Amino acid sequence: MADGDDPFRGLRGIGFTSASCVLDSYDAATSTLRVRLVETGRHGYPHAFEFGCGLPEDAAARGPLTVSLVNAGASPYRHGWNGYRPFLSQDGAWTRLREPGRYVDDAFTFVVPRPGRPFRVAWYEPYDVARAHRAVRAHAGRGTVTTAVEEESGFAVLGAGDPALPAVIVLARQHPGEVMSSFFVEGFLDELLAGGAVTDRFLARNSLVVVPMMNVDGVRRDLHRTDGAGIDHNRAWGSRTPPRAVAYVEHLLTDSRPVRLLVDVHGDEVSRSSYLSYRTGRGLTLAERDAGVALLKRLDTPPDRHVWQAPSFARRSARALVRQRRLLIRPGLTAAEFAAKYASCLSCTYELSAHQVDPADAADQGRELARACADA
Repeated sequence: MADGDDPFRGLRGIGFTSASCVLDSYDAATSTLRVRLVETGRHGYPHAFEFGCGLPEDAAARGPLTVSLVNAGASPYRHGWNGYRPFLSQDGAWTRLREPGRYVDDAFTFVVPRPGRPFRVAWYEPYDVARAHRAVRAHAGRGTVTTAVEEESGFAVLGAGDPALPAVIVLARQHPGEVMSSFFVEGFLDELLAGGAVTDRFLARNSLVVVPMMNVDGVRRDLHRTDGAGIDHNRAWGSRTPPRAVAYVEHLLTDSRPVRLLVDVHGDEVSRSSYLSYRTGRGLTLAERDAGVALLKRLDTPPDRHVWQAPSFARRSARALVRQRRLLIRPGLTAAEFAAKYASCLSCTYELSAHQVDPADAADQGRELARACADA
């Protein structure tokens, strides 16, 4: 092959690293990098992507680098590409690109403004298992806080307060690619367990259980929605052999411990606004229901964030999205559905918009929920 026909010419010896993409080609003349999503067997194509690259020293002189994800249409959330702004790291800090990308002819194209040094690009700022463990351990030993972290399995849980009091249960990362939910939980814990008035008000009436990373296996394998066995954790509730973390929370919801509220935090790849859909559990009194709904309605801030009651939300929105192939639905109970069926509590699915919510915004929304729980 002649040098002029080699699509990798100019990148040899510099390095392209990724678990979700492969290098397709690099055109120095037009400063265009083409990459391709990797199909992960039965898990399909991912939506979340991350790759690292270094360009020749003179690359900056050629101007901005155009990156094309040439088979972005293979993602089940392809309607979420247009206008999306990925994240860039050139010095260890992650920032969202200023200019939105374009989705045309199954390719998602965006621009890296200053590519003359090694850089990493990601659909969303990464948040790994080790950071989740640090977030849990940061609160160990504070008052009534208890923590458990298993290094090998990665399972981690934080508890606080008197177990005899009604529990607020918060879950994140059932879908491993929905990274923004981890930043939400970090903000929630930092606000709720800081040791001030918010902590005191909350623990006077509630206990707390937080599982910050439900699908550790999927996170470790860089999968977007399932674990390594192909199981969607948020469609496995009530199954015969649920995943370890799901079984743990199922036990909390079905034993004799009182539960006040379950919040299952996710990320939405397509929606331009965040939203909460809630369900009323069996045996919940009218007063308890009204108090829980009032808590959630404090977070209703249209047009950026909406609060709906399910299944009215499902009728008005989810079915339309399914018909348009914009929402992936698999059979099985979700966490919120399981809680509504088996526990006397309010259950809520909290969806953070990937388009709208940056990591700092996700943490701020977590802090808002903490204050709302303390004041309700």
